[in-house]
Amino acid sequence: MPTSDRIDNFFAMHSARTDSWRNLLSCARDWAAGSGSKAKTEEALAEIAVIEEFHAFPGVRLMNRLREKLAAGEAAVVADLVRQYADAILTGTFTGMVLALQSAAS
Repeated sequence: MPTSDRIDNFFAMHSARTDSWRNLLSCARDWAAGSGSKAKTEEALAEIAVIEEFHAFPGVRLMNRLREKLAAGEAAVVADLVRQYADAILTGTFTGMVLALQSAAS
């Protein structure tokens, strides 16, 4: 059986996504607390940004908002946004959050 046809590959993809968001959240919190760095947070965001823009949530618009706050050096805001996005992704409760977050991004 080819490895691409195995069911565990499906679960590995989901697990990799959640692990990436947890890593980004950890980096953002450390940066906001003064024990991490902006560069490490940028690196963690870059690792997930390409694929996340293809998901319905957070999507291009919210990922761009996150990038803008990161570029502006707003560590506390970045940590809060990442927490909101990660919580929604990890718990699967993003459906109701989309409109609220998008209106806040305006």
